[in-house]
Amino acid sequence: DDLNKSEDLMLYWNYLTKVFEIDATLVEPSFTPIRQQKKVRNVITHQGGRVSREQAGKIQIVSGIKLTKYGDQFEIEISDEVYLTYLIDVMRTFFEHLFKAVDFAYKRHKSKIA
Repeated sequence: DDLNKSEDLMLYWNYLTKVFEIDATLVEPSFTPIRQQKKVRNVITHQGGRVSREQAGKIQIVSGIKLTKYGDQFEIEISDEVYLTYLIDVMRTFFEHLFKAVDFAYKRHKSKIA
């Protein structure tokens, strides 16, 4: 059932944790910031970077992002270099943890077969 969800990041996550059986505790802390920043991507893409007060409370403010109030809405402002550096660091950490978890799961599966 979880593998049929349409939210792309969770589809991949569910495959890795439920089918390939990686240890989610090794990767979850570095996966969470990626999911949080996907909200920023969605707001920029689908709402032109503008959010309501309620939505603004759900945006994780990180290096290179700020919210500026315009009337009854907020606009996401990005400092390109700072924010992109943050995203690259987050992705690097995630993939380092993911590769270790995949390697560990592979060795565990391989030992079950032998």
